[in-house]
Amino acid sequence: MLILDMSFSMIFLEIKMLQTWQQHLKNSRDKLKHVILQITYLQEYGQIVNTWISLQMGTVVQNLCAYIQTQNEFDEIMKIRDVIGLNELSAEAIGQFRACEQRLDENVEFMNAYGSQIIYWLRNYDPNYPL
Repeated sequence: MLILDMSFSMIFLEIKMLQTWQQHLKNSRDKLKHVILQITYLQEYGQIVNTWISLQMGTVVQNLCAYIQTQNEFDEIMKIRDVIGLNELSAEAIGQFRACEQRLDENVEFMNAYGSQIIYWLRNYDPNYPL
């Protein structure tokens, strides 16, 4: 009788272990499905973001380059271009990156010609003085 009880207990334990293992597999499968859904979402979201960046980057670069005055500022803007890569940019964005160097030259010329006058005016302007 003891042997029969031990056999029954072993079978019961094996069944319980099998059920636990099956539940673990089901949980793992569910987690894997969830991870796959997350990866798919991130891939699709990444494509949406990349498309948006490509379309909006021309305007962003145009605004960044509007008032640049130093080579260092220009280099920082070009780092953005290098990080994104030209293949991921719209034609407008590529054109704005190319125009940025011209804007730098124009802004430097302007500041050399009028910058000291602007600074003088800002420092000496009396807000109470009527124009």
